[in-house]
Amino acid sequence: MLIKQTILTSACLLGIKSSYKGKTSRQLLDSCWRENKSVCFIPFCPEQITGFSTPRPPVEIKGGDGNDVLTGKAHVITHKGTDITDQFLVGLDDIKKIVAWTRPSLILTQSKSPSCSCKGIYDGSFTHKLVPGYGVYAAFLEQEGFKLIDIVDFNKKGHTFLNNNVCP
Repeated sequence: MLIKQTILTSACLLGIKSSYKGKTSRQLLDSCWRENKSVCFIPFCPEQITGFSTPRPPVEIKGGDGNDVLTGKAHVITHKGTDITDQFLVGLDDIKKIVAWTRPSLILTQSKSPSCSCKGIYDGSFTHKLVPGYGVYAAFLEQEGFKLIDIVDFNKKGHTFLNNNVCP
């Protein structure tokens, strides 16, 4: 069977231990999707691509969301207050190369991630307060014209995004 769709996927959603804790994510791609041969899920972790270790300190965006980081209005900080914005931005060229090579029809993202989320992030206070907004790499990819979807939405209604009914 030919692959009909290529989906660039946050690696942690495929069971790869790439989250900041270095553990398997609690949110995973539903098994019906993992077994679907008409879809190719390509794992990627923007933070690892950028050179961050796994495990790594937790980070949040302070002063806005990923779009604001890209324009210099917000910063990515560690839980100890260290500004690591420049380290996040240095990986954008590599991310751009990956999407050029893989040409995904969709990018599947991890919820709440300061890197990947397209549905909400923590507010930068490290108190688990969620706010609307994008992670840095998700904002960048959307600006580049790619379609992004959060894992929760994809697991619920992914078939409508892929124009087939392979997973109810």
